[in-house]
Amino acid sequence: MSSISGKVIEGAGVRKIGEPVLRKEDHRFITGQGEYSDDLNKDGQLYGFFVRSQVAHCIIKEIRIGAAKKLQGVKAVLTGKDFKGDGFGPIVHRAIEGAPEDWTKPMFDNSDIAIEFSQWPMPIEKVYHVGEPIAIVIADRMSIAETGAGLVEVEFDELTPITDIIQAKTSTFPDINEFVPKNVAVHHIRGNTESTNLAMEKADHVFTETINVPRLVSAQMEPRSGIGEYEPK
Repeated sequence: MSSISGKVIEGAGVRKIGEPVLRKEDHRFITGQGEYSDDLNKDGQLYGFFVRSQVAHCIIKEIRIGAAKKLQGVKAVLTGKDFKGDGFGPIVHRAIEGAPEDWTKPMFDNSDIAIEFSQWPMPIEKVYHVGEPIAIVIADRMSIAETGAGLVEVEFDELTPITDIIQAKTSTFPDINEFVPKNVAVHHIRGNTESTNLAMEKADHVFTETINVPRLVSAQMEPRSGIGEYEPK
């Protein structure tokens, strides 16, 4: 609600459903002035290319990086063991995101289950999902880094994977993550259970339905990217 010349206008200044949204970024994109991470370059910069797991669940036995390190233009090949060896630790992963008003507090805390555990940027012993980064090749050019990644060999023992939510809740399938018993990271109920049950009991008709929610796949122009610059001073 706002006031213009003393006249009160309900809803003024509030974006409403169905109302067209004024776009501010179109002009720079259609005139070729848009900027992406690939447009930001520094003198002498290096490029990284990840080696990602082709299987969903496995124990890592060995990561052979010798051939990749010998490729001309490759500066380093790093794994999770290198990250740990340099004195860095895992990242605390919270199944419940931080609250918008205070990210240090969970969005909701009245949950029966809300797992919080440590997760390494690159796995050291075990892979938990397809595409998980196992190693990174750093080189003078992206093409060299990609070629080097193809030379990294990973020896592993494949474990039973889980491919859908039904399998995840079935006792015959394994716990994918040792920190998440029965594959349940969050169990949250919101609302008044007693009132809801009472309303269902008094309802003339009660319908039961199973609704499968598909996985959300975003399609950005580029993935999350970053460029870092080391300043010795």
